[in-house]
Amino acid sequence: MRGLRPNNGSYQPPQDINYSPALTPYALVLHVTRKGKTLPSALLGFTYANEVADCLQIQGGQRRYKQLSPVRWDMALFDDFVSLTKQAGARELLLMPAAFQDGVDEHRIEAVTRRYDGNAHRHGFKLSAARQRYVLEISR
Repeated sequence: MRGLRPNNGSYQPPQDINYSPALTPYALVLHVTRKGKTLPSALLGFTYANEVADCLQIQGGQRRYKQLSPVRWDMALFDDFVSLTKQAGARELLLMPAAFQDGVDEHRIEAVTRRYDGNAHRHGFKLSAARQRYVLEISR
């Protein structure tokens, strides 16, 4: 797992993963090794400002199903997001629910709901309808 900040000059967005650094300037990238080759295979994109981390994207790479299916990659990325942002001093963590994700069709809604809403519930996030986010307040 690697953390990336795109504006560091040497950053190259992962190939075959639909990722927009303009939308989520921070990312955790899961690399999978297969047949001796290590490839970026999934990522979690988020923003971080004023001690608030907002996860907007949990995305597997195109043509990475074989590498990702044996593991709960979304859980691994989300667990690291929660841990890392807490360590960085975040006072609040946010996660966009599946219902607000762009481009989700009826064939993928179940998997996307499990990926976003399931991870939120697993970590004790509460849904804020007014903010259209799952929210976890961090006590210090």
